[in-house]
Amino acid sequence: MTEATLDAPAPAPRARRIWRRVGLALGGVVLLGGVAHAPFARSLLARVGGCPMGAPLSASELESKRVEAARKIQGSAAATARPAFGFTLDVDTRTEARAWATQQGAACTDELAGAALRCARTGEDALDVFFQFDPKGHLVALDVMRERVAPERAATLVRDEIARLTREAGPPAKANGETTAAYLSGELHQTSAEFRFSDYAADVSATHMLGEGVMVRMQYRSIPKG
Repeated sequence: MTEATLDAPAPAPRARRIWRRVGLALGGVVLLGGVAHAPFARSLLARVGGCPMGAPLSASELESKRVEAARKIQGSAAATARPAFGFTLDVDTRTEARAWATQQGAACTDELAGAALRCARTGEDALDVFFQFDPKGHLVALDVMRERVAPERAATLVRDEIARLTREAGPPAKANGETTAAYLSGELHQTSAEFRFSDYAADVSATHMLGEGVMVRMQYRSIPKG
C-alpha cells in the first residue's frame, strides 16, 4: 500500500476551543444543527468523539447508519476506480490497517465499540487516520485528517488529491472554493470537492480555522449495492 500525500486531529479539549471560536464567528448559529453538516464541523465532531446528543451505538447499528447515510449521497454511475489512501475498500481489514500503522510509526486505538480503528502519527508530518469496518471486519470507510497545515501545503495537498480522484474515479459532483495558498490564507475560507458514484464517495476539503491554521480532511467511503 502506498500513502497518499495528505496531520492529526486535535485533542478533544482544543477541538472544543475551536468549536467556541467557530460559534463566535458564525454569530450564534446552532452548531449541532445545520453548521454541524459542514465539512469543517464534521471534522470537529469526529475529534470530540461524535455528536454528544446521541447514545453510543453497537457495531451493527453503526453499520446500519453508515449504509443509510451512504445511500443518501449515492450517485448514478459507478466509479472507474475507488482510491482510498492506498487501501482497498471492502477487502482490506485491520491487518492491513495495523501493518500500515507499524510502517508509518503510528499508534492505534480501537473505537466505536470495536467497529473502528484510529491511528495517529505525531511529529513534523503528523497524521490521523480513522478506519471504519463493517461487521465482517472489512474496511468500508476511511477518514484522513491533518491540522495546522500551512496554506501553501494545504493547497497542494487538496489540488493534487482532487486531480488524482478525478483521474482515477471520475469528475467531482460538486466543488467549492479555490485551491490556492492565497485563498486558504483567509480565516474560515474553505475549498472542497465531493465525488459521488453508485459504489463510492470521496470528499476532499481544506478549511482555515480561526487561529488554528488550515485543516485538511480526505474521506473515502464504500457505498453498498441495493
